[in-house]
Amino acid sequence: MVKVWKPWCVLISVLHLFLHTTSSDFIVKNLPGFGDLPFTLNTGHRSSVMVVDSRSSIVDRQSSVVGDVSRTRQSPIINYRSPVIDRRSPITVTATYIYRYIGVGQREEVQLYYYFVESQRSPLNDPLLLWLVGGPGCSAHSAFFYENGPLMFNFHDFNGSFPQLLLNPHTWTKVLNILYVDAPVGTGYSYSKTQEGYYSNDEQLVEHMYDFFHKWLVDHPEFRSNPLYIGGGSYSGIVVLPLVQKVYEDYETGRSPILNIQGLVLASPRLDSFMDNNTKVEFAHQRTLISNELYESIKSNCNGDYVNLDPNNTKCMSDYEAYTELVRYINEYQILEPSCVIAPKENQRILSQELNYIHQTKFRCRDDLYAIGELWANDPHVQKALQVREGTKDHFQRCNRSAAYTWNVPSVVQYLHNLTNTNMRSLIYCTDLDMSIPYLSSLSIVKSLNLKFDMTWHPWFVDGQVAGYAEEYKKSEYHLTYAIVKVGNS
Repeated sequence: MVKVWKPWCVLISVLHLFLHTTSSDFIVKNLPGFGDLPFTLNTGHRSSVMVVDSRSSIVDRQSSVVGDVSRTRQSPIINYRSPVIDRRSPITVTATYIYRYIGVGQREEVQLYYYFVESQRSPLNDPLLLWLVGGPGCSAHSAFFYENGPLMFNFHDFNGSFPQLLLNPHTWTKVLNILYVDAPVGTGYSYSKTQEGYYSNDEQLVEHMYDFFHKWLVDHPEFRSNPLYIGGGSYSGIVVLPLVQKVYEDYETGRSPILNIQGLVLASPRLDSFMDNNTKVEFAHQRTLISNELYESIKSNCNGDYVNLDPNNTKCMSDYEAYTELVRYINEYQILEPSCVIAPKENQRILSQELNYIHQTKFRCRDDLYAIGELWANDPHVQKALQVREGTKDHFQRCNRSAAYTWNVPSVVQYLHNLTNTNMRSLIYCTDLDMSIPYLSSLSIVKSLNLKFDMTWHPWFVDGQVAGYAEEYKKSEYHLTYAIVKVGNS
């Protein structure tokens, strides 16, 4: 078995508007496939309460919701009904105008959907983590259900009917408030009001996420005093580091006093495109995917560069072709898991008894598990529960590989160097079986920072068992922990 680790805008024309306006999120009380949620889940559905002079007029120009609001500590539960206007009282109308998602960009044409899950321990005191997903183009849904979120799909009992959900016993939301965002535009439930808005790149995504995070905290002042962290996995490393630096600098200079960043978390991050790809050959050798003889030959003939191949170097090209053929059918995201690319039958020399487990399981590979999530996320009842704006998505995809996105930042190593001169904390962790972005790359980059050891290589434990290894570094007030996570195959 494979193991897998939110504007409608109610345009209200009012005269003599007074008193204050408050803003908060829509609480998702239950989800199809699970039922009533035992934790607080807010989606990108901003609501504001206005007290209006009854002598003024109210115009609903988009036939959006106007209703009354029953207040909770920080989020409204919206009761959808038409307002009753009592002309006898000077202040009687309580109206709700709703902005689904958060708009970013100069004209807010890009609408970013998000999930916000409060900490199950102490929401107003626990850290707030903004979490981005890689790809680029993979949705927050991926992290929420398959990585560190509070729910996961019940794969084992799936029988082809509507997918069921379970609580994730290892969710980070036990101790963290987590803000998951569908970014860049076109990812998950996020969308653009204009066709031009769908074109994005690494640098623009940094600007969009800065805009998003700032607006979200303006809307949620109760979380401004929480320790703030930014994190993400895989390709999002290219975005997280520049974003963290921008947030830190703007806080230090007073340009953005509400973004009090404390640190970052990176999971198997892309930090340098060349190094991330170039270390795959060494990783393959370490994991016995290629022979000693081929490794020594390719290292010598290609001069240690397996990215910028010279087509005239026949020996190097021959060795690289041999290497490519040997790893072709390996699942590079977790080399012990079944690959979703099936080798031709004539090349499959596997004993029939070794295939018995395949006949006993419903899932061929990780993509099959992701398909269940897409089935759930495309259900209209699910999208209604999550307050997804109608007509903005023809089809939900966990990862939108066709997004009009340009990779224009090849390396963020300098940003990591810059952060060593701050008082922040960094955690970089990688799995030991991930060949897509081998740990060898990030480990080498960390070594290049020339930090002092605070603690040398040592095991760390879960339930009394070694779960991986870590080392800790420091430079004045800066601290960095680098960890390897042992990944099982079950």
